[in-house]
Amino acid sequence: MVTVLHTDYRESGASNLLSYMNKEEGNGLHNRYGEEMTNAEIQHFVEKSEAHEFERSIIVSPENRHTLSDDELSLYARKTMQEFTEDRPTADYCYAVHRDSENPHVHVALTGTKDDLYMNTEDIESVREDAHTKFVEQHQENTPPLLPEHEFEQDTQHSAERFR
Repeated sequence: MVTVLHTDYRESGASNLLSYMNKEEGNGLHNRYGEEMTNAEIQHFVEKSEAHEFERSIIVSPENRHTLSDDELSLYARKTMQEFTEDRPTADYCYAVHRDSENPHVHVALTGTKDDLYMNTEDIESVREDAHTKFVEQHQENTPPLLPEHEFEQDTQHSAERFR
């Protein structure tokens, strides 16, 4: 498994982190529902992080990152974070897809209490494995296999004959 997951935390608000994450044109911040965040939602997230005085960042760069669309990166990031935050009542997150380097990746900002965002080595490995399962294995399961070239030609020819 080569899905890369990096995480860090700070005892501060998330304003600087969100500013950095929101830098890429066309790939702004998204909420837990995959919707682009409004300025009011961003401000609310920052205020919540300042109240908790804690933020965590996670960067996910799956091994198949070059074959995933922004929508797929977004979907699998939400699924991974939804599972991580499921039993963490104060945890909230937003994310951004970045293609500003050779390695497309997803930046995730989380806010919540220290207890809810605490991650030991086992937690980090668990999230890495979950991300790998969602980004790589589920993507492979949901992607139809390519037809061999000769079958594709036959299928295309058959379809053309049907519509004459």
